[in-house]
Amino acid sequence: MTLLRDCADICGLAAKFVPRGSDCDRQTALLCAKICECCARECARFCDRLSQNCAKVCCCCAKACRAFAESR
Repeated sequence: MTLLRDCADICGLAAKFVPRGSDCDRQTALLCAKICECCARECARFCDRLSQNCAKVCCCCAKACRAFAESR
C-alpha cells in the first residue's frame, strides 16, 4: 500500500513540476518513472482486473516520464 501512495504522490508532484518548467522537472520525471516502474511490477503480480489496470497505467506513466526526461 505504501508503494501505491508513493506512486500517486510522485505522479502528482511531477504533474505540477513539468508544466511550470521547474528547475527540477527532469529529476522529478525520472524519479516518477522509477517509482511507477516499481509499482507496475508489483501490481502485475496480481491477477485481478484492478491490479492489472494499475500495472498498465503505471507503465504508461513511466514511459511518458522517461520520454520527457530524455527530451530535456
